[in-house]
Amino acid sequence: MHLPLDLCAEILETMIKYIDELAIPRARRLIFLLIYKIYNKFLWLHLGTLSEQNVMKCVHQIIMYFEILLNLLVSPKFVTSCNLSSEEKHLQHGILVKNILHYIYKCMYSKIRSYSESHNLLKLFTLTYGNNEHMNYYHMLPINAVKCIIIRLDQILTTLLLNQIKDVDSFEFIVWKNIVDNENTMISLHRAIIMECHYLREFMKQNDFLMKNEQLFLCLKQLIGPIKSEESILTLQELCHDIAKGKLPGIKELIKRYKEWDLYTLDFISQRVKFLSLNDFNVILEYFYYKLAHLHTKKEKYQVYVSVLKILMHLKEDDLHIIILKYMERHFDDNCLEYLYNEKSFDTFLRQNLLVEEFNNSRSIVNTISQRCRILLIFILLNPRDVLNKLIFYEMNIESSNSILFQSNEFAFFIQNYYCLKKDKYTMLIYILKNIVLQQRMALQTNFWIFINKILDYKVINNVVNEISIICINFIVMSIILLLNSHYIKSDYVTFDV
Repeated sequence: MHLPLDLCAEILETMIKYIDELAIPRARRLIFLLIYKIYNKFLWLHLGTLSEQNVMKCVHQIIMYFEILLNLLVSPKFVTSCNLSSEEKHLQHGILVKNILHYIYKCMYSKIRSYSESHNLLKLFTLTYGNNEHMNYYHMLPINAVKCIIIRLDQILTTLLLNQIKDVDSFEFIVWKNIVDNENTMISLHRAIIMECHYLREFMKQNDFLMKNEQLFLCLKQLIGPIKSEESILTLQELCHDIAKGKLPGIKELIKRYKEWDLYTLDFISQRVKFLSLNDFNVILEYFYYKLAHLHTKKEKYQVYVSVLKILMHLKEDDLHIIILKYMERHFDDNCLEYLYNEKSFDTFLRQNLLVEEFNNSRSIVNTISQRCRILLIFILLNPRDVLNKLIFYEMNIESSNSILFQSNEFAFFIQNYYCLKKDKYTMLIYILKNIVLQQRMALQTNFWIFINKILDYKVINNVVNEISIICINFIVMSIILLLNSHYIKSDYVTFDV
């Protein structure tokens, strides 16, 4: 949000060139994220931005990239690949329609947030063009110019949506009804699309631009279909009232409608945890992810965090581990919970509390270990990338007797499960080790290879042993290249001095 505008254009140009190299789910997530970021970037232009180049020239470039990204979303790679069956094509198209509905609503909703026009953004632009006092790169567009830009983006988005929903046929509806939604497993994909349609249609009533688009309104009505009107469904307050009176089947409906929850709903659920299934806790984590992506103040985010933690702490360690593992599978690459992660707190925890000593079975000691385990799992939930990375560095720099990963206890079991999780072609362990080699040149250090040998010798992470054996060859080659590069750099430096 606070990068110079011309730099944003350059970054988008580069990303578009290489986005085809990503797997479809990751590419789709990235495109939608970029679309949302571009939309919000333009919403701020009347408050100020940095640019060395002409601002309007950059704006037109970014609008062009905005359209290119949307065209990529509906390209054959994402929807109609010849390698997909007819049913799979309808599934991919349904996911695309749902995501378009969601992000259009999300973009439109951004417009009603109140930004103070007197707010000084200059101090937020930490990346600048140097300290040239004679050049002023800070620009503020007139509010009317920004409105015209946003209207243009709205037109592009609504045209895309219309083109995707106007030709949906009855066979697609059947496919969507028979497939579980990939985000909320309590409902079908069809129901998820209907709910997104409802949210957007309700928002249209507050938006002059959308209200004028009768064709869009009719298409949304067609997608919702001849079902019971959304307005006739119980409000959350009424639903909670019925559940409190003993109508426990209402809990299932309450869980389905997680996008409507507030702090009162979370408190209500916290008092009735015993009626929840383990899958319901998966939905609660999905709510946590969804809500943090939509809240804008630190206070609001921490209020939700505390309320969700109260619910999660009712779970046994095994169950908490299972739902966090599933969450990590879904959101490792787009985890907005990282905002709540405190790196210093985890470093302190790792240094003081994580080591599991020999202990007897006294209740106080068992409770202490249980508490440590829960804290570790919450840290992993908030930022699995950093936590798993730091645990590897910890293992590389301690004596074997102080190891966490190579033990036979609950801590080690949980941690090993996260490293065994598949990410694209490799396990999470291989993914992290590759990053360590490439970014920090750890392959040049002895303790890196001691750690690799431990994994192979202890065989505690059984299903990654073969992967490590194969990829070690690549690590060795990379080490030689890094070593040679380091040698050449040093030689050049000495020659230069002479």
